[in-house]
Amino acid sequence: MVDRDFSRQNFLGDDSQEVFESTHVSVVGCGGGGSQIGTALSHIGFLNYTLVDPDTVDNSNLVRMLGATKQDVEEETPKIKIVERVIKGINPNANVELVDKRWQDAIGTSKLSKSKIIFSCLDSLRDRLELEAFARRHNIIVIDFGTTIYGEKGNYASCGQVVMSKPGGPCFRCVGFITDKALELEDQKYGAAGMRPQVVWSNGILANLAIGLAVDLLTSWSNDPKEVFYVHYDGNKLELKPNPNMKKLSEKALSCKCYG
Repeated sequence: MVDRDFSRQNFLGDDSQEVFESTHVSVVGCGGGGSQIGTALSHIGFLNYTLVDPDTVDNSNLVRMLGATKQDVEEETPKIKIVERVIKGINPNANVELVDKRWQDAIGTSKLSKSKIIFSCLDSLRDRLELEAFARRHNIIVIDFGTTIYGEKGNYASCGQVVMSKPGGPCFRCVGFITDKALELEDQKYGAAGMRPQVVWSNGILANLAIGLAVDLLTSWSNDPKEVFYVHYDGNKLELKPNPNMKKLSEKALSCKCYG
């Protein structure tokens, strides 16, 4: 087996590769966004994963899910198996735990609680809140990202976010990412028919920003400590900017009113 050359990542620190290889990361949701996360982590050199997703790939996934093929659609391959295949194609020695159920149903049997960082690639705000509460109990960082496309023909808008929940720091509610109003609106739409538009480039932009944040948290290579992180993505303008709520937070103590 040919040894991999990580010399171009040396600026991340002398022990950065050891850090990546020893850090357990989890990806909850292995579709369009999660496949981007798994691919990037493997290129960087992470070796220990928990992949969580109960779904199999379908034809709509081919436009946005890295590694998925037409054969996977025909065979109804589980999404976690596709991400595992990509990871092990880059790092054959990777340790990949596969969880083919909802993360809530695997708490007692998976290594999810052993994670240093959980990448949240979930659709539901309530699922995100539950995952954050679980992570706070186990002192785990959650990095969430997602995209939304809405509007009507000829007048579509695309937006998204990367937001961090770090134990001891502001939570999703504190930064204004999840609000009671947003939860109420989600509940009203629960079960409504219709597609959830996504495109591979928006997923890629936000997934790689999330990866960059995780790498910095683990290595501190930038010398820019990140106790709070909430970035807004304007997909029409292709712009990333700090969420306006960040300015309000910078004027207050960066603590959490919900978890203490």
